[in-house]
Amino acid sequence: MSEHATDKSELDTREGAAAGRVSPAVLAWSGVLLVFCGAVVLWFGWRWYQDRFGAVPSGSAQVRDPDWRPPGIDDKWLSQYTLTDQTGKHYGTDDLKGKVAVVSFFFTSCPTACPRQNAKVKALHDEFKSGDVQFVSITCDPVRDTLGKLLLYAGEFGADPQRWHFLTGDEKYIRRIAAEIYFVPVGRDEATMAIGHSEKLMTIDRWGNVRGAYMWSDAREMEAMRDMLAKLLVEKEPPAASEMLIPKSLPAAADDQSKEADEEESGV
Repeated sequence: MSEHATDKSELDTREGAAAGRVSPAVLAWSGVLLVFCGAVVLWFGWRWYQDRFGAVPSGSAQVRDPDWRPPGIDDKWLSQYTLTDQTGKHYGTDDLKGKVAVVSFFFTSCPTACPRQNAKVKALHDEFKSGDVQFVSITCDPVRDTLGKLLLYAGEFGADPQRWHFLTGDEKYIRRIAAEIYFVPVGRDEATMAIGHSEKLMTIDRWGNVRGAYMWSDAREMEAMRDMLAKLLVEKEPPAASEMLIPKSLPAAADDQSKEADEEESGV
């Protein structure tokens, strides 16, 4: 082969290699374009979510009105409650009257159990689409779970804000709601600040009675829960005391004991 032919072949090889390389400037601009397109997609996605579920509120009604106090908060034994949902609206037992409900406790920074628990709630939310079934998830960590966080968290599960309410409020008040309304443990270890809460999903009838508590991680219990919800939806009359998980006489008895203790302290 001639020297001229060899030189030409090497030149062609170099030109081909050069053609296969992309200049750093092109790569840089391509990266900028991808970031811009991603930002546009996120912006339009956020606007869609705002249009569908409402904008993130600047604060809860409690923050806007520092003198507001939930009804019954001064009672020795709670029989009602009002908290604030992810859209900034007050929501509580008055809103649940005449409706069947599924109530649970969680917190958004929980990395393991809570996402799986709420995935089970999501399945029920999608299965029981009637407005007669309300889903109530109460945070155990209201200091960190701001309304903005709750709204974003609700969006991750596709929660319909008319049917699935993520509630927040004063932490001590929430502990009382758990203990005195739903009879489940919620607390914080004072030494480690670790949050603990019941992982059971509670079914509430149209008259506000706790009718069942089911472990989300147990398939048989979840099936029993579905049967209970179907039953509660067709009930027309309040249940007998034997059908309630927590008889209404229990809070009354506890309140009587508290009154007796107060009388003893005062010397009456």
